[in-house]
Amino acid sequence: MHSRAFLVLLLFIILSTLLALVLSIFLLNISTGGCRKEVVIAVYFYVWYGRGLGSRHWNDSCVNVVVDKPIWGYYSSIDYEIIEKQIKLIKEANIDVLFISWWGPGSYEDEVAKRVFEIIRKYSIRASIMIEPYLGLDPSLYNESFWIKILKYISRNYIQPHNDVYFKLEGKPLILAFNPIGQLYNPEKDFNAYTFRIVGNGIDEGGYQDWDLWPDYLINVSTVNLKIRRDGYVAVSPRFDSHYMYILGCKKQDLRFSVLGEKYVDQWST
Repeated sequence: MHSRAFLVLLLFIILSTLLALVLSIFLLNISTGGCRKEVVIAVYFYVWYGRGLGSRHWNDSCVNVVVDKPIWGYYSSIDYEIIEKQIKLIKEANIDVLFISWWGPGSYEDEVAKRVFEIIRKYSIRASIMIEPYLGLDPSLYNESFWIKILKYISRNYIQPHNDVYFKLEGKPLILAFNPIGQLYNPEKDFNAYTFRIVGNGIDEGGYQDWDLWPDYLINVSTVNLKIRRDGYVAVSPRFDSHYMYILGCKKQDLRFSVLGEKYVDQWST
């Protein structure tokens, strides 16, 4: 891979137009010892969805409220044709890397992720796995034994068979994990064959986290002043609307990033 001094990662939600992806933006300033700077655009890719309204994540609970119908309908993330369409759009948007939301061995998302890795090669797109807290929210569950088991699985099913398209950071396969993973046990010190980054919200409160999912600190401020995190990483707020989840009592905050168009644009130009 080329050395990279800057990475830009984009994260926004598109529920009402084309597809139900979650994407956020990050700028990583990585010291490589070289002069070359490579800009990489990456997105978090959420492969959660079943087929039809009322199925997986399509109004199956009050935290998954869907108001607008995507132009492809209430599609299934596991459908090869849908994956292909999504990857084509991602390629047309000049996105280079996918960070795939992954919920453990044998999960629905595990099966979808394997199909995504099959398809991205012909589009010259790379991907990494982001481990979600699928065992529960107790951080003690994600201990050394957990990582030994899970890294063997990810290596065997994703890194080894797809080494040419598995995304690498600092020259090693990148493994992401969503908080509270990493809160008590940091895998970085024991598994030096990989690069790890812990992702989450409220990073100012959770010092163990490396990268924002998106900057919650912009919710109640009028000016855009993005914070630089580890690697020079900067998150940009997604277009996100939790209004209907809020009025149903499923969310504590009424976040209406979908209507903050000017702020969204300003973040790109900051």
